[in-house]
Amino acid sequence: RTYGNVVIVDHEKGFFTIYGLLSRIDAEKGSSVEASTPLGLAGEDTQAMSSGKKAPGSAVYFEIRKGDRAIDPLKWLPN
Repeated sequence: RTYGNVVIVDHEKGFFTIYGLLSRIDAEKGSSVEASTPLGLAGEDTQAMSSGKKAPGSAVYFEIRKGDRAIDPLKWLPN
């Protein structure tokens, strides 16, 4: 699978967040970001389109990683 334009944020201590399927990247490589810093714009939902969904929509792929291991984001994000 391809996630198109991707931004990876290093949260230190081995934690990373990954944002993919972006139509535009606003963050610059090596820059510091805060919770309110725009990273980019949502892009076209290419994953849903390839699975037969008829109407394209916007999407952002999101993943939390500790080292090389994906972590369940629901344990980290507020409801």
